[in-house]
Amino acid sequence: AMRLTTQEMDRIGENVSLRTKKSFVGMLGRAVAGVGATPWSIISRVHRIYARMLDGGDHCGYRVGPKEALLINVGNPLVEIPYFRTAMVAYYRAIVRMLASTVYASEVPRHGAPLTVGVRLSWV
Repeated sequence: AMRLTTQEMDRIGENVSLRTKKSFVGMLGRAVAGVGATPWSIISRVHRIYARMLDGGDHCGYRVGPKEALLINVGNPLVEIPYFRTAMVAYYRAIVRMLASTVYASEVPRHGAPLTVGVRLSWV
């Protein structure tokens, strides 16, 4: 209803990640970064992060390549809202950026079933 552009939704998602970095996600990122962690350290724990942020649904994380992952959010009615999907992609990109210099993230349409969205992440 607010008619936000994709860029505005993306920016909001990144801003949300900045706020959560100060709390649980930030604590996790700092802890794993101190022991030579990689983005896999965060991705393997994304279901814990999700459980602290939202009620309902869950995540599955898959290794697609050495520096590429697929996250699938299932059972969440919020993914039916374009803003939520766009901001979620930006959020994941921002939290993986805690442990990688460049991160690419995009929604994967073929995983877009009712109450489901897929996000592909790759990094350098």
